[in-house]
Amino acid sequence: MLGLVLAIGLVVDDAIVVVEGVQRHIEEGLAPKDAALKAMKELSGPVVGIALVLASVLSLRRSFRASRGDFTNNSP
Repeated sequence: MLGLVLAIGLVVDDAIVVVEGVQRHIEEGLAPKDAALKAMKELSGPVVGIALVLASVLSLRRSFRASRGDFTNNSP
């Protein structure tokens, strides 16, 4: 469950960064469509990188053989 919360947090954080990038370009005087295109050119690399890391972490989680209960029973 914690992993899911963290994954959602990363996705929301990416969205916030993109929106702030678009807003910055709009404040500099670009049209909204041009601002969105320029922001995505600047931010597409980091956003794709975070998505790949998230996918790799979640795919590793699928390889664990223990059930969910085994993880929670070990906590104090």
